[in-house]
Amino acid sequence: MVPLNREMTTLIEIRPHRGGWQCYEGKGVAPYFIEADAKGSAIDYATNRMKGRTGEIRVYDAAGAIERTIAFDGCR
Repeated sequence: MVPLNREMTTLIEIRPHRGGWQCYEGKGVAPYFIEADAKGSAIDYATNRMKGRTGEIRVYDAAGAIERTIAFDGCR
């Protein structure tokens, strides 16, 4: 049983993928960006997906390390 006061959180991971950048939100939800500013487009997409949600966006570098974390509290 899930406690009633527990908040659901969303995690979107942005990582390099096949010469572009991929936003992974869950199975079947992983758009892929290849344009000149693909990383920026991926971050913009993820930011728009997070509106009104609680969670974070994690941006990874090519080595798999977290480069940046963007937290959301559900109010943006």
